[in-house]
Amino acid sequence: MVLTFSSFQQNLFNTVDIKDVKKIAVALSGGADSMCLTFLLQEVCKTNNIEITALTVDHKLRSNSTREANQVFAYMQLHGIRHAILNWEHNNYLANNVQQKAREARYSLLLKYCKENNISHLFVAHNYDDQAESVMLNILRGSGIDGIAGIKRQTKLDDINILRPLLKFTRSQIINFLNAEKIIWFEDASNSNLKFDRVKVRQLLRQFDYNHNLVARLNLLSDNAQRAKSFLDSYVDKTFQNQCEIGDFGHISIKASYFFAQEEEIRLRLLNKIFRHVHNSVFIYPVRLESLKLLQNLLKQGGNNKFTLCKCQVLLRNGVIYFYKEGKFIEQEKVLIEGDNIWDGRYVINVKVNGFYVTKLTKEIWGQIKPKQYKHTIPSDIIFSTPVITSSDRNEYYWPFLNGMYSCSQDRFSTIIHVYKLAVQL
Repeated sequence: MVLTFSSFQQNLFNTVDIKDVKKIAVALSGGADSMCLTFLLQEVCKTNNIEITALTVDHKLRSNSTREANQVFAYMQLHGIRHAILNWEHNNYLANNVQQKAREARYSLLLKYCKENNISHLFVAHNYDDQAESVMLNILRGSGIDGIAGIKRQTKLDDINILRPLLKFTRSQIINFLNAEKIIWFEDASNSNLKFDRVKVRQLLRQFDYNHNLVARLNLLSDNAQRAKSFLDSYVDKTFQNQCEIGDFGHISIKASYFFAQEEEIRLRLLNKIFRHVHNSVFIYPVRLESLKLLQNLLKQGGNNKFTLCKCQVLLRNGVIYFYKEGKFIEQEKVLIEGDNIWDGRYVINVKVNGFYVTKLTKEIWGQIKPKQYKHTIPSDIIFSTPVITSSDRNEYYWPFLNGMYSCSQDRFSTIIHVYKLAVQL
């Protein structure tokens, strides 16, 4: 298949319906793939009355990254494409996992921009060769079905649709399109840096896959694995909905008997899903298989025990497994402003006046505000992962799970909503 405006649009509309979409964004690094996608989408947007914005993230990891981002900005201006540069503000002491941290920062900035500008669809320029590289890389790492499944054509992160319409097109088709349309692109030196595993795999495929058969087989393997993964994910979702209880205190629980009645593959996937929900974060990566197996073996021993994994506490008590966020990773004191405030990524707190703070409930505060008649049915540890609102002079407190408040006026607050159970009224 030759990549043209027409073939791209036909492939896009066969995959997703965006005819009713008013605004889209495209992640634009300035490289060949993202430059190609930007100009293809610009044509689609012209004919369908859609507003397009190209977004370039300046990671500030290289000395010339800002200059390159400005070059991309100038090129977009030249062609009448709306463009914004998103800066990753960080210190220069990123000791390890730099690529992973950069990816998380990139998507965080892109999603934030989309949400703030009412953009529901974000396009990303992974291609057919990228898919093969991802699958091969994960095979070499010993990955399971999820790794072999590779890159999904459509995903949703933080309520934003992520689309990758170039996954059907090869890198050579993309280059041919750019040359035919006389579109320039900017090469990233890191794409040829052999200290990165992906670059090594890319070189390996180029060296041995003369007729592109291996790339095609790896893409076929990805398609097959994605079907299997889709079934497993669906089964785990149903198990989570039917067997897990989501508590107002930010915890998730499941009866141990229900948990161990599942097949091991389902148990391991369920653990990962629970950890992600406890953190309410799209950037919680799957826990290593060895760690998950160790945890399930420890839980199988029974008794009343507590373990730590993935910044979570896992508590086995009276035949029930509780999962809740580990205290040292919970957001500390935060100033509340009038309107909605997000605390710890898990609670939306709406206040009517300024001058209050939210912090993690401590045993000291709990000793002051706990009513004598108050009883709870969950382990006490879980309570201390919840928020408490306090005045600047620390003479007023409000804990949303009590029916009253300690020296605090009801009309100062509107709602505190836990993201998994939208029912906590103040």
